[in-house]
Amino acid sequence: MQLSDPTDQRPKTVEAAVEYLLKTMPKTALQELATLQDEQLIQTHYGLAAGIRNAVLHQNPALRKATKHRQLDDASSEIVKALWSKLRNQGEAVSA
Repeated sequence: MQLSDPTDQRPKTVEAAVEYLLKTMPKTALQELATLQDEQLIQTHYGLAAGIRNAVLHQNPALRKATKHRQLDDASSEIVKALWSKLRNQGEAVSA
C-alpha cells in the first residue's frame, strides 16, 4: 500500500481510531482498560499502545498529525488515553 492510497481505510482522526478500537478489541480487554487509573495507563505501552503504533499509526501520517504528536509512542499514548476516557465516560453513563 502506498502512503497516498485512496483505499486506505485506517482511521484518520483520534475519534475514528477510538471507534475502530471499540469495534475491534475484545470486550474483556476494553473492560480491563476501563478499570485502570490514569497513572496506570503507562502499563499499556508494550501491549495495547504497541499494537496501535504497529497496526494503526504506522505509515498513517493523517492520524499521527491528528494526535498532534510527532513520536509514535506519544501518538499512541494519546489514542489510548482517548479510548480510556471514552470507556470511563460510558461506564459513568451506564451506572448513572
